[in-house]
Amino acid sequence: MSTHDHSEVLRAVRPPSAMAGVPVNYVVWKAAAWFGPAFIVGLLLFWGIVAGFVPPPRQDWTADETVKFFTDNNLGIRVGMVGTAVFAGFYFVWSAVISRIIQRIEGPDGILSYIELMGGVTTTVVTFMLAVVWLTAAFRMGARSAQDVQTLYDLGWFIFNNTFIVTFLQMVAFGIAMLIDKRRTPLFPAWLAWLGFAAALSFLAVDPLTSAAAKDAEGLPLVHAAAEEVLSLDADLVILDAYTSTATVAMLRRLGRDVLSVPYASSFGELYIAIDTIAAAVGEAGRGRAMIAELEQRLARVAASVTGTRPTALVYQVNGLTAGRGSLSDAVLTAAGYRNLAGERGLAGDAALPLEALVANPPQLIILDATPDTYRSVAADNLRHPALRQLIERVATVQIAAPLWLCANPRTIEVVEQLAALRARIGGRR
Repeated sequence: MSTHDHSEVLRAVRPPSAMAGVPVNYVVWKAAAWFGPAFIVGLLLFWGIVAGFVPPPRQDWTADETVKFFTDNNLGIRVGMVGTAVFAGFYFVWSAVISRIIQRIEGPDGILSYIELMGGVTTTVVTFMLAVVWLTAAFRMGARSAQDVQTLYDLGWFIFNNTFIVTFLQMVAFGIAMLIDKRRTPLFPAWLAWLGFAAALSFLAVDPLTSAAAKDAEGLPLVHAAAEEVLSLDADLVILDAYTSTATVAMLRRLGRDVLSVPYASSFGELYIAIDTIAAAVGEAGRGRAMIAELEQRLARVAASVTGTRPTALVYQVNGLTAGRGSLSDAVLTAAGYRNLAGERGLAGDAALPLEALVANPPQLIILDATPDTYRSVAADNLRHPALRQLIERVATVQIAAPLWLCANPRTIEVVEQLAALRARIGGRR
């Protein structure tokens, strides 16, 4: 086939753009770009100020508290959600022009522009849905039960909290496009690319209800265990837990990333192994050994204080769960000088313990890892039950924050020391 014939085939497969030769109206492009800031202003004005959602209302309100919020600011919520729905469309316009700009950077065969556009479309739809759901909750309040209003309120928050991944991927696509723009004069500076990543990562928050290092981690970029997110940070070492998707681990290793898998520790011995492994991997073996030595010394001091009969103790958690043999809580109780009543009842690991069984045969010390108000969900109703309230009036009870011993970490020793200090005061009680 001749060169002439080959070019004809290419033209047949990829016909010239219908816009070839037509000058681009950049005035429209620039106007569309301003729809992004306009969306932010409109969202803050209508959703935040008029509707009263900034600062965000609590997501764990009772039905009566939810109804009061929608009643006290009924007109504001209705006007604000109508405005939010209108400005939701502005986000789509902004996403469309950004998508076209990315297409010019990566070429017609790239996919980043499509991810950007679809992320914009979906975010627009999600924002519109939020406004409609909360507008529905505020409409005809007198004809709805408190439970119906709360259901709509919760539905809006579920949509809000569980669809962030869409905008996350959109921001990642935007950031990658800026980084691969190798033209002599890039349209966007590199700092804007990293700002895009920061916007994506900011959707994930450090949860003080589950992390013992939540305060220390403030300001650090956060990711899910998705290979694409991890790759965007270009880290020298990726530390994963044993439950990370095997596909994610395989992809990271295939792309040459140094991956270290560290299993969850359910005993102090396993914690020492984890500390030693991570410390060696980051070139701080000496600091790791020093940390382990300090923890061993603190445990030894507690062990030396354990004399006489060990009192019984039991951990009672939301959803009626307790910690039996083989759990981290069992190891903590044993180290602090207690007998784990759940283990003596034949329970192992995380196990269900009916409230009736706890009331009928209570331990000498009840340990709660949350207060009755920590979680306002149905799963935590057992902590608010009148029978439990009456029980803790006559049985020694202590509340120790779950992050300290939800997973074994260096601060778990604090739980051992705190429980050991309580042991002397309750040891004689029956």
